[in-house]
Amino acid sequence: MEKLLNSKQLLDEIDTLSNLTLKRRDDLFALFQVAAEAGLENELEETAFTAKYVMGLLRVIKVGSQNPGAADIENVKKDLTSNLEKVKGEIRHIIKKDELLKVRFESEYFTMNQTAFSALNELLFDLEWTKKYYNILKRSKKN
Repeated sequence: MEKLLNSKQLLDEIDTLSNLTLKRRDDLFALFQVAAEAGLENELEETAFTAKYVMGLLRVIKVGSQNPGAADIENVKKDLTSNLEKVKGEIRHIIKKDELLKVRFESEYFTMNQTAFSALNELLFDLEWTKKYYNILKRSKKN
């Protein structure tokens, strides 16, 4: 029960930090729960780091497509593809013991279509906020 409360509290604090902009709140909560139950909190943090990196790459590509003289977009695209596969693998690792969640995530986030890609971007957006929250916690512990 305590882990459920901790997952709920974590979600609420991240939602507040994001000014209530989380897009996949229920699935983020499910990831928190499954990670806590399986003792995969470090893996969840690593997944949040990768998600934040992917979101940064997407921003670089967006800016680069508007500015032809910008960074080497082809290398950024390769890095994005590699890290998208990495973050999907990290999420799969966290949810591997929850069969229902695994099946749902495969169809909702990991299939090769535009709807799933958009949904995955929304989940990564939420995980990026999770990483920002972890960073704030780490800074506050140092002070």
